[in-house]
Amino acid sequence: MSRRRFEFRLVDVLGVAEFGFAVAAGRTVRVVGANASGKTSTAVAVTALVCEDANPLGVPAAAAKGAYLRDGAVGDRHFATLTVADGGVDVGEVRWLPASQRIVSDVGGAVSSPQLCGLVDWTARGGDRGRAVALQQLLLPPLVELLGLVRERLGRHVPPDDLDGVLETVERRGWSAALSVFSDRARQAKRQWRQVTGETYGVRKAADWHPDGWLSDWDGLTPQQSDEMMVDARAALAVLQGTLAVSQADADRASRSAEELPAARQALADARAKAETVRVERDDLAALMSGLEAEQRQCAATRRRLEAAVARLGAGPPTCPHCDRPVAVADSGRLVKVDPTVRAEQKQAAELELADVNSRAGEVAGRLAGLADKLAVLGEAAVEVERLVVGERRKVAILESGAAMSGQVRTVEHDRDVAEAEQHVEDVRKVVDAVKAHAEAARLHETVDHYSRIAGALGPQGVRAKLIADGMARLNAGLVRLSDITGWPLVEVDAQGRVLLAGRPAVFGSESERWRAQATIQLTLAALSDGQVVVLDRADVLDEANQVALEVALRLVAERTGVAVVVCATEDVDRLTVAG
Repeated sequence: MSRRRFEFRLVDVLGVAEFGFAVAAGRTVRVVGANASGKTSTAVAVTALVCEDANPLGVPAAAAKGAYLRDGAVGDRHFATLTVADGGVDVGEVRWLPASQRIVSDVGGAVSSPQLCGLVDWTARGGDRGRAVALQQLLLPPLVELLGLVRERLGRHVPPDDLDGVLETVERRGWSAALSVFSDRARQAKRQWRQVTGETYGVRKAADWHPDGWLSDWDGLTPQQSDEMMVDARAALAVLQGTLAVSQADADRASRSAEELPAARQALADARAKAETVRVERDDLAALMSGLEAEQRQCAATRRRLEAAVARLGAGPPTCPHCDRPVAVADSGRLVKVDPTVRAEQKQAAELELADVNSRAGEVAGRLAGLADKLAVLGEAAVEVERLVVGERRKVAILESGAAMSGQVRTVEHDRDVAEAEQHVEDVRKVVDAVKAHAEAARLHETVDHYSRIAGALGPQGVRAKLIADGMARLNAGLVRLSDITGWPLVEVDAQGRVLLAGRPAVFGSESERWRAQATIQLTLAALSDGQVVVLDRADVLDEANQVALEVALRLVAERTGVAVVVCATEDVDRLTVAG
């Protein structure tokens, strides 16, 4: 049980001239007084301090400066303080300066949250989405754990550098903004795909899209290869168009060129075949390395998961907030006892699996190193072969140019050859346009898939969905237990943030019913979160029987969770005071 103690002091804040009290962790304190004595003012000031919120009521900025100052107060002593002590030693102080709208704290973080202090009205009409977000903030695990799940889910589909950028965007801008960023990028890629293809984007359509008139002969052609085809076609046309009457010496040289040309063309074909062989070997090697790199990333992700499992199993299971026995949450949302022997066996199994993964990761790293050396050798070979291709192509071009001069005069056959060469250039141009459009459409389809996967992981049905569902199951299980303790109508919260009271919307309940629903949710969230202070105002709305039930619930929750509870209620006393 925590030994923390929270001491509050208010001076000229709202309706309070000066008032102070303290409450220890695991205890409840009642702040009582007549109407207009300052109970709600106390609740607001305590909320501002424990949540470190300089404007807890959300007063518009123009009016906020003087909104929290006591009427008729003089001087500049308007403040409230919270002193936190642990085991009798001061941890730090939180100071609220409402006149300047500032919170000054050296405690190291807010000791409670708006959800536990009444700033989130769980029974208000509308605002379901906002309440759902408020619940997520308490029920979801820490951001670093969520980002680890995102990395694990996207690791096989998103390059490491891009994945680091995704996680950085989430950390810097938040989930909603990051989702908007990557969803917009996917939509932009779809628009570009439509501009390239002239068609509306669809996943199945994009996966097998080809331009009109596409021939199977063009399958596998790259834009670079189609550009080379155009260079060759234009060169042949230029030779034909440049043919003029020549001398006998030139004709003889042309004849020799024509004789040497077949051998040169064969040499060029051999060089290209050799280059293709090297390219295929490099591609195969690169594909093998890509597979090993993917396996390496998978090993890393599995290692992180197993290390986390070993750490979690070694740290011991969580304990029940009511009986302090080891428990776990079953798929049904119910609490079940944990067998320490089974947990130890699970830890041993996880450690053995972790050792296997580490061994496999070492083997993969060794293979990658060897393949990298082979790839470097092939890279050097590719450079040499490309030089050979360029040289042979130049030789063929020279011989073709010489052979073209074999006709001393232009003939009908020559003009026909020129026309055919011009048509060939046009045909190749269509190939170039089609191949480039196909390649660009494929690239954009990959981009859409890339960003859609990221948006899917960050979206409502992404990595957070099951965690939120599990958290909601724990919340509703706690609400059932607390309703059983108090005898109050059952309170439930659905996935959309709607609060139900005995099966109907809580907004339709009476003032007392809504107060009990609100208090039930605040106390249950306190048991599920790390908040240290709960603030309940206007408890006098309850009749005597419900006051007794509230006292039982407060005592159980405070004692079993170590939370400190501040309750404000109307009583017929001379001045604002503390009871209990």
